[in-house]
Formats: sequence, structure tokens, C-alpha cells
Amino acid sequence: MPVQDEVLGRRTISGSTAREAQGFRWVAPLLSSAFVLSWAIEPDLLGEASSIVPSARWAIVVFMCLLVPFVSGRGVARGWSIAFLLFALAFTMILSGALDVSFPIFARILGAGVLAMFAGTLPLSERLSIVRYILMASVAVVVGSLAMSLIAPERAFHLIGLQRERLYGLTSHPAIIGYFASLVATVFGSAALFTRRSKGLRLRDGFIAAISALVVYLADSRTGEIAFPLALCCEFVVMRLINSGLIRRSIMVPWLLFGGAVLMSTMVPIAVATDIIPVSVKDDQYAGSTAGRIALWKLGLSDFESNMVVGNGLGTTFATADLNADKNLLFYYHSVVINYLAKSGIVGTVAIIALLLSSPYACLAGARRVSQQRPPSPDELIIVRFVVAACTVTVAFATIEAALQNLYPSFLIFFLSITLLSRARA
Repeated sequence: MPVQDEVLGRRTISGSTAREAQGFRWVAPLLSSAFVLSWAIEPDLLGEASSIVPSARWAIVVFMCLLVPFVSGRGVARGWSIAFLLFALAFTMILSGALDVSFPIFARILGAGVLAMFAGTLPLSERLSIVRYILMASVAVVVGSLAMSLIAPERAFHLIGLQRERLYGLTSHPAIIGYFASLVATVFGSAALFTRRSKGLRLRDGFIAAISALVVYLADSRTGEIAFPLALCCEFVVMRLINSGLIRRSIMVPWLLFGGAVLMSTMVPIAVATDIIPVSVKDDQYAGSTAGRIALWKLGLSDFESNMVVGNGLGTTFATADLNADKNLLFYYHSVVINYLAKSGIVGTVAIIALLLSSPYACLAGARRVSQQRPPSPDELIIVRFVVAACTVTVAFATIEAALQNLYPSFLIFFLSITLLSRARA
């Protein structure tokens, strides 16, 4: 069994499973960044080589799933909510039928879950490598998209139902680039604002954060414009809790507040769709987008009523009168809770709610452990900033966008927010 060294903040590993995991030192970081890049970048940008992308994506997912034998009991314990979600989705997928269209979606989520639990098996240095590789991949997507807007604006910008063009960059949708830009801006912005380091490093991090914020604006990502400042505020609160020591006694009150906010935000689409919260669609450039989302939320709740226990399957598609007939059918409902109500029923929704609540707990339990160190481990502080950003940005994009639905890198990033940090008890 793994042994935790509370003084150094490191985990020494013993046992056959752990020794085998040590032999995969660079596997998890490489697979993490490869998974993120393979689903972030638009395949058509590769020209004739785009035909290899589907096979490459499957190869990455298969390698991720093959890590199952190397996941330790500690990794499963940290990622119990991930395992619960995977079992719930598998159960509902089998009972709802249509395995041919549902299994590919499930396999991608499964691969992300296995890799995240494997990450929870690894020592601190290797978990830190995963964070750095994912951040490097995310920065590459963000900076590459901005460069593309300058070099080839005719390919970087597209008109999507609005009165102004939106930045797609290297991705296939502005919500994708908005998600990565918000994540990068939060992590590097918090490093520039809330850490005590050299002026040069803080200026570098602030510059990356400013570039990412600019990309959020160019993508016209309303969700990103909410997610970035909101996540930055959460980073500030968590860092204050660590520095002040207020979190050392218990995390229950902060977790109730943080988890309650997460749950309430994800329930907003249900409240809007059922008219508990009345929303009037303003006659502006976003009218079509807002009306379309409300229509999709209502349709998702209607689909839920047709199979309330296990849903209609992960491959459920939808179409509304607001979507043109020549557009591809989407595989998500722009609301994480409504999405799983419709696709996996009550069983899957209970699992997704447990997942949503476990990330704030893991973030705060990890922050409490860091606050108990004298001095706090710089490496673990980096991971704290990443997991808080991963949690808050993903929840924002899961509430009204595609995160935790069909934006597959968001599964891995959110799962890692649960498994990366060593924890202290509540």
C-alpha cells in the first residue's frame, strides 16, 4: 500500500502495483496532453492527414483504458465518484440500448476516468508533470489560435448565428477555445496575482493570462467571460484560506458553500426550462443562441420523461425548429444535469451530482493539507491552483455549454481536479 509522508508532502510507494506505476513515469503526462490536443484541435486543419485523427483518438483512449491494472486502491479511493459515474453510465447504457452509438461516447469518458484514477496512484512529482503537460497543451491551443487569427483570419474566424465573427482558431467551436482560454487565464492569472515569486515570473504569467483573456473576448464566449473572473475569485478565496490557516480546523463550511454554489448553478437551466426562473429573450445578437438553449433544455426534460430511470442512451440526438435541417445533430443539451437526465435518467444524474460535489471537496481537502505544511509545498500549491481552476471553469461551461457532455478534454481535466491532490480529512 502507498505510504504518505506528511512532512515532505510526498508519497513514497511500495507494493507491486506502485512499482509498476513508477515505471510509467511519462505515460500519464503524455497521454493527458495527447488526449487534450486530439480533441481540442480541428482535424480539418491537418489537410490530407486529417483521416488519421479518428484512429489516433481511439488509440489514445485504448492506451488510457489499459492503465486499469496499474490503478492502486488509493487511486480508486480518491476517484470513487469517477468510478461511480462510470459504473452508472455503463449500467444505463446497457439497459437503454443503442450500444453502437452510445459506446464510443462512453469509451472516451472511461479512458479519461481511468487515467485520472491512475494519476491518483502516482507520487507528487508525476502528478505535477501531468498538470504541466496539460497546461502546456492548453497554452499551445490558446496561443496557436491567437496566432492563427493574425496569420490566417479567414480560417480562424467564422460567423455563427451572431452579428460578429467569432474566433474558432485551432478548434472546431468557439466554446472549445473559450474553455481552454478561461482555464489558462485562471491558472496563470492566479499565479501572477496571488503568489509570492519573482517579478519576472509574475509578469510572464500575467502576460499569458492577458493573452488568454483576449482569446476569450475574440471567441465571443459569454460563458468564458463569466467563468474567468468567477474562477479567479475562487482561486483568491482558496489561497486566502491556505495562507490564513482558517481551513485547518475543518472544511465542512467552505465545502457546503462551494458545493452548494456548484449544485445551484447547474440547476439553473432546469429552473429556466420549467419557468421557475422566468427569462425574457432580448432582441439582440444573442437572441437566437439564448432561445435555442431554452428550447433544448425543455426538449431534454421532455426526453427525460420518456425514460426516467435509465434515460435514452448516451448517443441520444436532438433537433429543434430553431436548428437548420442541414446542420449536424448535436449530442448534448447545453446543460450537464439535463443532459444526463435525458441520456442516463435518475441513475446517471445521481452519479453526475456526486461527481460535481466531490470536486469542491477534493480541492478544499487538498488545500487544507497544504495549509498544514510549514512552509507550504510549492509543487502542491501549483496543483491547488490548477484543480480549483479545473473545477470552477468546467462547472461554468458544464452549466450552459458542452463541458462534461461532449467536450471530452473537460472530462479528464475535471476528473483530475478530484484525484490530483493529497488530502487531509474534513
